[in-house]
Amino acid sequence: VTELMSGQALFAAESGVDWSARDFAAGGGGVTVNAVVVANRAWVSTTVATLTINGRAVHTITSTGIAGASIANPKAQRQIEVQFMP
Repeated sequence: VTELMSGQALFAAESGVDWSARDFAAGGGGVTVNAVVVANRAWVSTTVATLTINGRAVHTITSTGIAGASIANPKAQRQIEVQFMP
């Protein structure tokens, strides 16, 4: 069960990175909190830090996926951090 939930948490974190990058491309801010990835199983939250280098914005996306029976009591958590330049 732990490996299954670990995999779901990783999938949620990966989904958060994908969502955040698409949200930036559409003009959004790339941030979400406790978004459902798998109903009653996995959720994702993303944060974004932006740094301007030579006039170009570089966004550091941190995506945290959690999995378990409830969002209040997760059994697994995985975090991915990527840099994104639209």
